[in-house]
Amino acid sequence: MAAEQQNPGLDRLLGMWKRRKWLAIPVAIAAFTAAASIVVFLPDVYRSTVTVSVESQQVPQDFVKSIVTSVAERRVQTIAQSILTREKLDGLIKQFGLYQNLEGKESPEEIIQRMRKDISVDVKTEQ
Repeated sequence: MAAEQQNPGLDRLLGMWKRRKWLAIPVAIAAFTAAASIVVFLPDVYRSTVTVSVESQQVPQDFVKSIVTSVAERRVQTIAQSILTREKLDGLIKQFGLYQNLEGKESPEEIIQRMRKDISVDVKTEQ
């Protein structure tokens, strides 16, 4: 009787489990099955971001003549164009097994165009 007085909440929970276990087990299994099927059938989506900080020349132009004359946005666009070449994208697609669901349906050039469309380069300037 002393044990029942020490933990009345636990006894209450055990009593509820004994009465409702045949209802709780199927509900738990259904919830687990629904969550597992959603995880399995959702497409793989990957997002990666990178921040490139381009700083202007710190030395006054009176002392050192600037070699780099292009603006930061143009340099970033040049880097983006070199990254998005057919050879580099094709190598990434083969190395990581990307777009496997499109391999039989579309040509390699169409898959590369799809990857180019999926990649975005945003240039943000701070004033």
